[in-house]
This record gives sequence, C-alpha cells and structure tokens, in this order.
Amino acid sequence: MTRDEIIKLARMTGASFETAESMFAFADIIAAAEREACAKVCERERSALEQNREVWIANPQFEPDENYIAEWESSACRGEEYAAAVRARGEKGGA
Repeated sequence: MTRDEIIKLARMTGASFETAESMFAFADIIAAAEREACAKVCERERSALEQNREVWIANPQFEPDENYIAEWESSACRGEEYAAAVRARGEKGGA
C-alpha cells in the first residue's frame, strides 16, 4: 500500500490519532485493505486460466496438453485456498 493510499484511507475514515482507540481502528482498516490486496493477487491464477481457456476455445490449435492444464488448475485452486485463508485472518480478528 502506498503512502498516498494510506493518507486517502485516513481521510475517508476521518481517522484521528488523538486516542489509541482511533489509531487501532485505523490500523484495522489498513490491515483489511492489505489482506484484500493479497487475496486478489492469490486469485490471479484462476483469472489467467479462464482467460486462456477462452483463447483455447476460439483457437483449439493453441490448447496445451491435459497435464499442463491440470497443473494450472491445481495452481489456481491453491491460489483460491490461499486467498480464503488470507481473508479468514480478518474474520478471526487478527491483523
């Protein structure tokens, strides 16, 4: 997260650092934004696989062998599992 993004979030939330409570609330918002950004990175494999499947449907001559696709599918599944685990950290109350 960039400095500008942090400042923008602080302004959007009206964060003031006059109390520890407001500082911790802002820290929770920052942590949630970072978790979501990380989860989205984990999900990129699925998106890339689906985009390539569309290309393969339109151009069957470019479709790789089944093992290649199976490995990519496995990688996409792991990415989705990682994304769910990252998001679950926020549900458990941990940063």
